[in-house]
Amino acid sequence: MLLTLVKRIIAHHLRRIFLTLFGIFIVLMSIVFYLTSHYHSHDALEDEASKAMLQHIEETAKNIDMQLQGKLTLLETLANRSIIRGKFGEKDASMEERLDALKQERQRLEKLGFKRFGILTPDGMAFFTSGGQLYLGDKEHFKKALEGKSTVSNVLISQYENEPIYAFTTPIREVNTQTIIGVLFGASEALELSKMIASITYAKSGHAFIIDAKGTIIAHKDFSKVIHQHNLLHSQNPELSHIAYRMIEAKSGRGVFNEDNKQWNIAYTPIATTQWSLALVVPHEEIHARFNNFRDSLFIAFTLVVLITFIIAYILADILTRYQEKLEREKREKDADLLATKNKYETTLYALPDLLFELGLDGTYYECHSPYENLLAAPPHKLIGQKVSDALPPLAAT
Repeated sequence: MLLTLVKRIIAHHLRRIFLTLFGIFIVLMSIVFYLTSHYHSHDALEDEASKAMLQHIEETAKNIDMQLQGKLTLLETLANRSIIRGKFGEKDASMEERLDALKQERQRLEKLGFKRFGILTPDGMAFFTSGGQLYLGDKEHFKKALEGKSTVSNVLISQYENEPIYAFTTPIREVNTQTIIGVLFGASEALELSKMIASITYAKSGHAFIIDAKGTIIAHKDFSKVIHQHNLLHSQNPELSHIAYRMIEAKSGRGVFNEDNKQWNIAYTPIATTQWSLALVVPHEEIHARFNNFRDSLFIAFTLVVLITFIIAYILADILTRYQEKLEREKREKDADLLATKNKYETTLYALPDLLFELGLDGTYYECHSPYENLLAAPPHKLIGQKVSDALPPLAAT
């Protein structure tokens, strides 16, 4: 009885039970899948974002290097002219004639960003096309050029105009002997380099900067850091100092540091022509924002999947319920037909005055009928299941 009641309750609430169980299963699977995807995608996206930063800064460093190489190439081309190398026709060219030849190239030099230019002699005296002269023989970039190497200097304060500049130097060789007889140089404003760096952006507020071989910032969107010669190696932030040491070792890499109550991601790479290192820094929250966007999209996708699944489950449950109701209705109709048939035959049977028995081949009573039970050897319920030989005397049973 209890089992029948339970079956009826289950049958009656099949749709609700199916939806509930299926819904719980889908929600649990979705939560597990969502949390797993959330965990793995977080690490994967951060790693990809960090790699993208490094790739971006490496491409930028190549572009900057090409621009610096272009300036050096122009100086090397000019330094190879006979008049710059000390020959004006068949005679030796004076310093004045050599500087006049440079003045004729002024427009081309200024277009590439050179603010001033001139020639340095082996004794360290620098002669400018503007007419002045100054001893600069103690500067490292001039020493390297006198040794035969074209060089880009670090940003320094000009002794000529007392403003931050960076210089390009290339050796000048005597026409016949190839002996180094001086240095051709051009100077560009450091502000120009910082403007170039300020144009490098990433995400919402990511920015770039350049440090030299000593860890000093030589280009930054905040030009005051250049003017005050802010040095990262001397930073009170040990994380940033450690990264700066790797930068001056001309290494490429990625890292994280904390500053101004923020966590920053950094990617850095050397600039080939120089001893500089270019870095790109981006607030971690902005990189994380890209992950948040992905997470939100993932959440929306999971929500849609769950909703669609529930709709499908509802439709399936409705189909199953309708089919079950149809089967139950058909069963009730058949049961009613059988009951009506049974009642009909029982009415006919009870109208007969004769005794009727349904016997097996072995004489077992399977059914019996009599309008008067006193005519029977025993009540019908006792006869059914017995054999004739057991119910009647031997003589009657035969």
